[in-house]
Amino acid sequence: MGSVHFKDREFTCNCCGKGKVDPLLIAKLEVLRSLLGDKPIIITSGYRCEKHNRKVGGASGSQHLKGKAADIVVRGLKPYQVYYYADKVFANGGVGIYKKHIHVDTANRRRWEG
Repeated sequence: MGSVHFKDREFTCNCCGKGKVDPLLIAKLEVLRSLLGDKPIIITSGYRCEKHNRKVGGASGSQHLKGKAADIVVRGLKPYQVYYYADKVFANGGVGIYKKHIHVDTANRRRWEG
């Protein structure tokens, strides 16, 4: 289900190697990449199995469990710079800003700092 810039393996669980990804998530990540001047987006966490989600302290209802979320970084940009554009691209989804990364998902609109 990958795309020009994103491969399915980027979204697989670091624990078990399994994975799934929402096609809408990939489409929105492509738009975000374009808005960021075609800078590569690095997926630091995509799909998570239950075990891995617990290990990293993820929420019990995490969108990562459904393949609808990604934690991302963009080299050369600070999280707040990426957040500015992610807030627009994921207008109807979730966007969280953390010290070193941004979380994006295709679920309901939510905004938070972690």
